[in-house]
Amino acid sequence: MTPATPEHAVKAVDRFVFFSDAVFAFALTLQAITLKLPSHDGKVPDADLTRALYDTLPAFACYALSFVVVGVQWARHHRMFEKLRDYDTPVIALNFVLLFVISLFPLVIQLVTSAEDVRVPYAIYGGLAGVLGVVALALWWHLQRTPGLLYEALTGVAFRRELIRQLSLPVAGFGMLVAFLALPREQGPYALVALAIVLAVSRARRWQ
Repeated sequence: MTPATPEHAVKAVDRFVFFSDAVFAFALTLQAITLKLPSHDGKVPDADLTRALYDTLPAFACYALSFVVVGVQWARHHRMFEKLRDYDTPVIALNFVLLFVISLFPLVIQLVTSAEDVRVPYAIYGGLAGVLGVVALALWWHLQRTPGLLYEALTGVAFRRELIRQLSLPVAGFGMLVAFLALPREQGPYALVALAIVLAVSRARRWQ
C-alpha cells in the first residue's frame, strides 16, 4: 500500500499507531477491573480479611505478570513503530492479530479468579504469552526484512541482539506452559510471583 502523498502517509501511520496504543491501554484497564476481593456481609474480621487477601494472590500475581508482559510488549511495539515509514497488508494483519492476543489477557485473569486449581489457567496464560511473542516476532521480522517499511532497518550485531530479545517472550511463555502443567498444585501461585519479580527486575535493569 503506497499513499498518494507524504502528508497522507504520515497521517495514516499516526492513525495506525494511535489505534494500537488505545487497544494496549484498554487491555491494561480491563486487567485491573478483573481483580475482585471475595464478597462479605458487613465488617470483615482481620483473620477473614487476611484469608481473603491470600485467596486473591493467584489473580493478583497473574495481573502483575500481565502488566509487565503487556507493558514490555507496548514498549517494543513503540520502538518498532516509531521508525515506521509505511505499512502493507501483512503489517495490518499481524498487528491486528497481536492486538487480539493482547485483548485476551484479561480473560485469563478471570479464569484464575474462578478456578480452584490455578495451574491450568497459568498454563493457558503461558501459552497465550508464547503466542503473543511469536506474533510480535513475525511482525518485527516482516518490518525488518521488507524494504521501504522502516526509515532504518537493523543490521549486523544490532539485528541479532534484537532478535534474541524478540525470542525471549516465546521461550518464556511456552516454558511457563510446560512448567505449570508439571508443578504441584500448591506451588503455582508462588512460582508465578517469582516469575513476575524476575521479569520486572530484568526489564528495570535494561531501561536504566
